[in-house]
Amino acid sequence: MAEQEIWVGGRECASLMDEMADVSLLEFVQTSTPYLVDESTLLSEIIARIERDLGLANPQLHSVTIVFGHGMREFYGRMLPDVHADYLTVTDDAGAVRWWVPCGEWNTITFANLLNSQTAGLIDDPREIRIVKTGEFGNGIPPMDWPNFLTVLGHISTVLGLTGLALKGAAAVKKHFGNWRDRRARPEDLVRFVVDRRTWDSSDLGKRLDIPRDDAKAMLDLFGYRFDSDSQLYVRDQRGRSARVRNELKDAFRRYDGE
Repeated sequence: MAEQEIWVGGRECASLMDEMADVSLLEFVQTSTPYLVDESTLLSEIIARIERDLGLANPQLHSVTIVFGHGMREFYGRMLPDVHADYLTVTDDAGAVRWWVPCGEWNTITFANLLNSQTAGLIDDPREIRIVKTGEFGNGIPPMDWPNFLTVLGHISTVLGLTGLALKGAAAVKKHFGNWRDRRARPEDLVRFVVDRRTWDSSDLGKRLDIPRDDAKAMLDLFGYRFDSDSQLYVRDQRGRSARVRNELKDAFRRYDGE
């Protein structure tokens, strides 16, 4: 397999949303170290080398974040706070999403998986790895669990009077949530993964969620997407009843978190 360079660098920031996104790629490369990897290189090997070369193996060191790619936008699901004990959401060899893979299983994640995860929109460019020393974050409130989510989804479906394909979408969520839960997905992970993308190919969504294409189509309708005959893609709709499902769910997550 052909080797390629990845670039690894670091800096200290006051917070996760500090000026990291303003650092140009040229500046990043000039202050970083190139590593040679191939598609079979394991993430655990990359992290072990980073820890060794940048002195991150000190067990007393806290609040270290690894960020893939140039931007800090939508850092949810794109970072690994504390390289010693955290999680990463990636695709498996078949292209389906593996949510919250713990660091103890990073020896099952190859660089090829990381590249495919970038294509799936789960992480930014794994060829640029940024190490950021930051402050603590998070409010300590556990996320909404699946039983509560299904109850909320049922209430929203009733209040909005969902019919047809949208109701089939809600049924698809109820049918498949156990598989996603087994893959460590939280309800918010599922919703964010779907609705953060402007357009979807239903077969691609089906592959990522490991569900039949018809169920993927129904879920896209549920979460406020409409089929565009010109592009042959599902496009996020800003109006209509199903678009309100997406917005109501976002509000429900915010209320649950006490925001």
